[in-house]
Amino acid sequence: MKRSKFIVVLSIGLASILIVMIAVLSTALSRTWREYCHFKQREYTAHQQLANAHQQAEQKDEYFRRLIDPNDSTFVERIARQRLGYVSPEETILRFE
Repeated sequence: MKRSKFIVVLSIGLASILIVMIAVLSTALSRTWREYCHFKQREYTAHQQLANAHQQAEQKDEYFRRLIDPNDSTFVERIARQRLGYVSPEETILRFE
């Protein structure tokens, strides 16, 4: 009788320990999962920023390539007109304010 009572108490004790361990591990796992999701979101954002930076670099490379290309004088003329306000000698500038 004492032996069966000991086994029951031991079983309840082990079950209690198991339940506590499951609760602790599930808490730790949920925190780890949230951190994982957070870092995946940061990784995605970083990849998007990197892709945007690459695209901007390509656009700037194309712009500078066209700017220094001696065969593309119309591009240089357009940029000089837009950014620097240059005009041809026979043109008249009208400004409205």
